Amino acid sequence: MATRTANIAVETATLPPAEKQPDDLQARLLRYRTSTTVFRSMVKNGTLTEADYQKCCDILAKKYGISLCSIFR
Repeated sequence: MATRTANIAVETATLPPAEKQPDDLQARLLRYRTSTTVFRSMVKNGTLTEADYQKCCDILAKKYGISLCSIFR
């Protein structure tokens, strides 16, 4: 005996694709600063050195498209 499959949902059961968030400077800065805060706390705890922290900040700046000479760093 074959198993029957049918869609009995009244509406779509899955969420629609998420709308792409605008990639503005403010959102990128927020993500950058949030990430650097985590690394700064690791420096305070002794987990990271200051040099490692600077490397992390440089990598994050590249990731979020923030200039290395930006006033927001």
